[in-house]
Amino acid sequence: MEEELRRVRNQERAKAARQEAENKRKTFMPRIEAAQRAAIAAAGGTDNAPYLKDDLRITIISALTTMMTVPLSFFFILVGLVIWV
Repeated sequence: MEEELRRVRNQERAKAARQEAENKRKTFMPRIEAAQRAAIAAAGGTDNAPYLKDDLRITIISALTTMMTVPLSFFFILVGLVIWV
């Protein structure tokens, strides 16, 4: 009986996750926001997955900005050296 209850709960979570993934709101980066909501629904809420509580869009933008900064800094160092010499 307990295993059947667990199976039904997992099916309900999967159904809720699919519904959240299909519901794309008109926001900045809607697919990422929908994927985060779907992951929260699949996990059974933020109590089971506290790392999904924060907005992932901000994390992704910060990571991309950081990755772009490193090559740009080397480029500007090169330009500075060319101008200096």
